Amino acid sequence: MVLLSKAYSSISPVHAAVYLGFKGDEPGLQEYVAERGWLLDESGLLKPAPAEVEEGGMDTDAEGSDMRIAILSGLVTHLTEA
Repeated sequence: MVLLSKAYSSISPVHAAVYLGFKGDEPGLQEYVAERGWLLDESGLLKPAPAEVEEGGMDTDAEGSDMRIAILSGLVTHLTEA
């Protein structure tokens, strides 16, 4: 759920069901995501709850410096080497 919240600002219920391991249009999906703070908007898309990054979480190093650009650079380098 955390990865979906970080990856998507909105997602269709069908795609969310696939990523979360639900089969098709299971009735339990909306209840499951609602319990985790997600909302179904007027266009029928799910809006994930904002992901909270804890201090010292994966976006910072031991000194609290922002590491997002370093992570992104590492990913781009990896993809261009393939």
